[in-house]
Amino acid sequence: MTLRKLKTTALWFALSGAMCFAGCSSSSPNQVAVTVVPVTALAVAGTVSTFSATVTGSTNIDSTWTCGYSYTPLPTTAVPNPKAVTGTCTSGGSLNGGSFGTWTTNQSTVNNVLTYTAPTQKNFPNPIPTLTFTATAAANNKKTGTATIALDTGIRVSMTPSTATAPVGLNPPQQIQFTANLPNNAPSGLTWLVTQPVVGDTTDFPNGAAPGAPTCSPNCGSISNVGVYTAPATMPTDTFPKSSGSTAATAAITVTVCGELAE
Repeated sequence: MTLRKLKTTALWFALSGAMCFAGCSSSSPNQVAVTVVPVTALAVAGTVSTFSATVTGSTNIDSTWTCGYSYTPLPTTAVPNPKAVTGTCTSGGSLNGGSFGTWTTNQSTVNNVLTYTAPTQKNFPNPIPTLTFTATAAANNKKTGTATIALDTGIRVSMTPSTATAPVGLNPPQQIQFTANLPNNAPSGLTWLVTQPVVGDTTDFPNGAAPGAPTCSPNCGSISNVGVYTAPATMPTDTFPKSSGSTAATAAITVTVCGELAE
């Protein structure tokens, strides 16, 4: 009897161990994941960019796209260190005097494709935001993938010559021809301006962020609508807008040019 009980007990433990082993083992479930390609892009005005979102780990491969934006306002005297502004964006929506651009989505049996068209130069927002597109899996809304788009107007401006020296008081007055080079735009409808830099000024152009300073013409010379600068008869003594009463032998001026943007 004792031997039979021992055999029965041993068999029971063996079966229990086998049951526990079978019950404790498990296979890893499928993990839902969203892959977005590409993850970053530079979108020049008017160009088209394409992004794809692929869902794996589920038989439901659908996803939805949403858009967010972020930009930092230009500094001002009142707010010299502005904080970033964030929000949500919609196709064709407006921001900062321009547009976010437009986009469409197409969910297929393979992936969800977003086709983005950047705003035109004339409809470009300023300040320029950074856009973030997020694809969220329908199978698990906690699973996402993102693509970040940096917007670029595509405008590149250079001027020839970049520096020049003009004697004052000559008869006839000294003249210098400046030429604007815009490799991505036809140089049409250009506006020329002469200003004087303000030492220590961090908000006014040209030391600041925006070309808002009035012209100092004719005190610091004048410039024609085709970029011909004519030196003044006497040395400029005032620096706009802060009068310094300078009697230095030289004075600096800045020649700026702006033009119409393409549609």
